[in-house]
Amino acid sequence: MITGSLDGRRFRSDRGVVADVREHDGVVWADLHSGDVLHGHATGIRRGDHIEYGYVLTRAGGVSTGGGVLRGDASLHEIGLAGTVLFVCTGNFYRSRFAELLFESRADAAGLDWRAESRGLRAWAHGARGRMSPHTFEALQARGVRVPHRAMRSPHLATPTDLEAASLVIALHEQEHRPLVEQYLDCFVDRFVFWSVPDVDEVDPAAALPEIERRVDALVAELAVPLL
Repeated sequence: MITGSLDGRRFRSDRGVVADVREHDGVVWADLHSGDVLHGHATGIRRGDHIEYGYVLTRAGGVSTGGGVLRGDASLHEIGLAGTVLFVCTGNFYRSRFAELLFESRADAAGLDWRAESRGLRAWAHGARGRMSPHTFEALQARGVRVPHRAMRSPHLATPTDLEAASLVIALHEQEHRPLVEQYLDCFVDRFVFWSVPDVDEVDPAAALPEIERRVDALVAELAVPLL
């Protein structure tokens, strides 16, 4: 059930679109934005416990329209002006650690009141490899990102407490991580946003880490858009 007024609140959909929402006398409208959306807006009517809506999205490839009935907020995650993003990979050794520290650096530079954490779905299998991947450390240094002493820790396993505390949860590779989430943390699968950055055995770090950087920068840009 959709609870409370939506006025002045910010949500992210499972498809990664951010909505800055206003509501007055049962009329709902929102600015929509994401990494590839140049402009977007939605309007709707609130009827009891659901909202009938339509939207227009303009991307580089053209304009798309649509609509529907929002009967609950299970597919919407409130993210607000401040919060914690939790990056999750398999071992919490390479990809999620890079995303965590890069996000914190870029969010701080953008003046965002957001912080990052990272965890692994099977972190116990990677702890013996060391505290942090050399690929991660070297890539952060190359980008001028300071790696504090506290960050040189052993991999940490994702727990229900971590997921409950996070405002936004991102898994780095859907094909790899969705099955693990369903195996170990099934009741939280709807909390995850899935990216598509494979591990080092599939994609060279020289390609994978810039892709994470691109996605982190797009995320920071989305979060930096002021609320209506």
